[in-house]
Amino acid sequence: MPEKRHILFVDDEPNVLHGLRRLLRAQRHEWDLAFVEGPLQAIDYLGQHSVDVIVTDMKMPEMDGAELLERVRDTHPQTVRIALTGHADRENFLKNMGLVHQFLAKPCDATTLRATLRRAYTLRSLLTSTGLLELIPRLESLPSIPDVYRDIMLELQKPAPSIKAVADILAKDIGLTTKILRLVNSAYFGLSRTLTDIRQAVSLLGLDVIKALALSVKLFSQVDSAATAGLTERIWQHSLRVGEAARRICDLEDCDLDTVNDAYMAGLLHDTGKLVLAMNFPEEMLKVDDVKKEAEHSRLVVEKAVFGSTHAEVGAYLLGLWGLPDSIIEAIAYHHHPELQPGDGFTPLMAVHVADALMYGPDLSAVRAEMDVKSIQTLQREHRITEWWTRCSDLLPETA
Repeated sequence: MPEKRHILFVDDEPNVLHGLRRLLRAQRHEWDLAFVEGPLQAIDYLGQHSVDVIVTDMKMPEMDGAELLERVRDTHPQTVRIALTGHADRENFLKNMGLVHQFLAKPCDATTLRATLRRAYTLRSLLTSTGLLELIPRLESLPSIPDVYRDIMLELQKPAPSIKAVADILAKDIGLTTKILRLVNSAYFGLSRTLTDIRQAVSLLGLDVIKALALSVKLFSQVDSAATAGLTERIWQHSLRVGEAARRICDLEDCDLDTVNDAYMAGLLHDTGKLVLAMNFPEEMLKVDDVKKEAEHSRLVVEKAVFGSTHAEVGAYLLGLWGLPDSIIEAIAYHHHPELQPGDGFTPLMAVHVADALMYGPDLSAVRAEMDVKSIQTLQREHRITEWWTRCSDLLPETA
């Protein structure tokens, strides 16, 4: 019988804790649930018990939730940190970026709370796998979160973010501005006119698309080197295609805007782990490509044999450190195996999985072979595969 997950809830209001206890009554045989009044009691509890997940209010008189979670991060780094608060506005989310794995707003319904706990726990279990934990100390270089991304996020958290302000942030980096303008004028976006001003690009494409492009461009620029130039460029071109394909697929599925934007960013970043591995082990990464071609093994199988972990796990680990939303991290972690993190509806994970598989075109049978068709059938979407493939046909590489 599997060990129960141990979840600790912290709030200074007894009525809130009582409500949470009532919401999760059906899970008492599945999870070991504990409820404490306030952060000081939580610290005492954590000193005596191993906790898998902590869910805490952020506004408490003795000590705020951010300080509590900072202590949890430092003393119990494997514990999933979730903030459940009515004060979880955009500004607070940014302020605690990287400290909180997931925000949930009060009041939270039982279905959302249960789903969030299950998904967060599963994802963190992957990111603490033995192979990954053994590989991490060998990674001498990890890309740092770009300053320009932090500055854009600061602006986006304001009540009325300014297109001009975001354009001004980008304009400070001439190289980044040039690359973004080159991208938005490429065939990926299919614009009817050439844009020459970054403010035009921000206005036309939207703040979330520009944010994703800025992050991905700066990430790739950190990794690019003479030793990995060819590999980095291949990953970059593939990532651009997958990001755009994921966005188109979400549009076809009538997904909400948050799902579309998360799918696009996850598509651009889904192979981040390959960049990190190439940055640290350039020769081994080139050998992985050669072995995969010669032996026709799954790339993940070869990576496991060489590194003890996979690019999907490494990428999810890095972006988890950067504090990106769990919906993006899980799309990166499971983009080859969406069945390991099933979700309700058409998620960014499924969009990225499908988009990545589509790049094996122009042979539709080869595309289907790369897809987890069973998961797609569960979503009652198998009949959509041909339509997805057709909608993204202009993105397919000449040689797949």
